[in-house]
Amino acid sequence: MTELLRHASCPVPVASLRIGVMPEMEVGIQLSKDYAAAGSDAECIVNDEQPAHPSGAVCRVGPHDGARWFQVDLPYVGDWADAINVVAMPGPDFTEAAVGVIAPDGTLIARHTVTTAPGGPQLFLGQLIRRDGAWSFRAVGEWLEPDGNTAADTATATEPPAPPQAPGADFEPFTVEGCGKDVITAPGWLPPGPVIVELQAGDAKGYTRVYTLDRKNRNDQVFRRDSRRNERHRGMARVPVHGRLRLLVDDKRPWTLRILPLSAAERLDGPRQGRGNHVYVYDGPIADLRFRAEGHHQIRAYRYGNPQSFKTIRGEGDQTAPMPPGRRLLTVDCESDWEIEAVPVEGSDAGSTPDTDPEPLGEEVEPPPLYSGSDDSWPFAPFDTFTAEGEGKQVVSAPGGLPNGPVMVEFEARGKRTYTYIYALNRWHKDEETLLAAKVKDPCHRFLAEEPPMRRLRMRVADHEYESDPRPWTLRILPLTAAGRLDATPRRGHGHAVFLYSGPLADLRLRTVEGDDHYVTVRVYENGDTVEYGRSYTLLAGDGGGTAPLPACKVLLTVKTNARWEIEARPVVF
Repeated sequence: MTELLRHASCPVPVASLRIGVMPEMEVGIQLSKDYAAAGSDAECIVNDEQPAHPSGAVCRVGPHDGARWFQVDLPYVGDWADAINVVAMPGPDFTEAAVGVIAPDGTLIARHTVTTAPGGPQLFLGQLIRRDGAWSFRAVGEWLEPDGNTAADTATATEPPAPPQAPGADFEPFTVEGCGKDVITAPGWLPPGPVIVELQAGDAKGYTRVYTLDRKNRNDQVFRRDSRRNERHRGMARVPVHGRLRLLVDDKRPWTLRILPLSAAERLDGPRQGRGNHVYVYDGPIADLRFRAEGHHQIRAYRYGNPQSFKTIRGEGDQTAPMPPGRRLLTVDCESDWEIEAVPVEGSDAGSTPDTDPEPLGEEVEPPPLYSGSDDSWPFAPFDTFTAEGEGKQVVSAPGGLPNGPVMVEFEARGKRTYTYIYALNRWHKDEETLLAAKVKDPCHRFLAEEPPMRRLRMRVADHEYESDPRPWTLRILPLTAAGRLDATPRRGHGHAVFLYSGPLADLRLRTVEGDDHYVTVRVYENGDTVEYGRSYTLLAGDGGGTAPLPACKVLLTVKTNARWEIEARPVVF
């Protein structure tokens, strides 16, 4: 940790950081273009009245532990801001204030403490500034005058970001890099309307998937394809008028995602070759669209600027289809190598003026709110906790009277690292289902089990099974209401776990931080329904975790891994 003096600075990683201001007081976070700008006349984007920046890059978070906390995702801060200023409004009883920057792993990167006597109504504590692509934290410690200037008159207000451009207008490409499964929320300054989504994966073969997410986190495919090393795929998506474009990317390799304007599409003015998914723009007379490929393909020809008006051409092998005159946007989806060409029809008026004006998209109605609020009522019957103790290999019978439906089993042991297996037994005392299979030192695993109909839940515990000195363990059966609640506050643990979530649309973020086996699986049961025909699915699966969308309803989650992890559910800001 670095204790910074006034006007000193230190580098910070380009990652998801936390900023804390102690003691708890009114705090405003201003995003500006000029790294020296701050003050009451400048635009304080994130404060008590607006707890999140429209871009989602900065938001106010918990816990409420005597400090004010803010989440700052530096990778999502675009060219519209080069500084993130922290301004506090201390009360009349001010004695001292401190600002700290916390790394993703919870370590304190830097701190600055101000003890000078008040010289104005606001205290400019510090700022994150970007120079040449690198971020650093600068300790300021200046009191601001009522007009927003410091005593040295070094801070000036900046102009707010430019308003969004008209649909279909050009914009600066948005780029983000990642690996594995992740949810990408596009910045708020993207103009509404159709855009090009481009993904390029790493130096290996693999399978790539990209989906758009709607306001209920339901997905719609942009493209999914077997991909060669360093292969680039392009598809089309639409930025909504009311809301933000959100994309779900699933590729185990390192990848780079770009959101581009339609003007970035390649022109189809001659033969073009490719593989997978691509986007072209055609601007010319009536023509024959010739497509050659060995595998199945689908081509969509959109009227330029209107993603709701298109003609689909699909089939296998070589194919020719008529292309109307005017400007068209074409998306190609083919599982093999292909060649495409638009050949003008002989005798057509090649000099005719193409129809370049896009059709009106129609006025989009403001959607209803997604979620009216959260509560902590769950459809799980309460019962008294049952506890059993043992060591090594034993059979545990649950008490009678357990309610129908899932229960939570907690297994805790102390000693050296070893394999632990817990099985549910059938009526013939054979292993029917593997409830737990893990290898963790000093574990405290939580997992789901369910009492079978017309008989009692019986489990076979095999811990330290082949050792001469088996370690003692404790097994508890608890109601699911005892599971931890998931929210924007990061939770940390080791091994298997169970969580309850009740809140608005959110991004589930999980990453493994320590352990030999970093593979993790997160399974979701919507509305607490764990039966096979219920709404349940695997949300995350892979090495290291990732980010995935959570629906706006009551959700039961199970985490299965041998590694240490950190998990949070961050509400989506549209």
